[in-house]
Amino acid sequence: MIVFFAIILLDIFTTKIFYAVIKDAHSKV
Repeated sequence: MIVFFAIILLDIFTTKIFYAVIKDAHSKV
């Protein structure tokens, strides 16, 4: 259960970073 919760947090965390990178790249262009 703890592992499952950790995977969800990791997925949300990486998704936010990916979105931030994409948004930053678009704003630079």
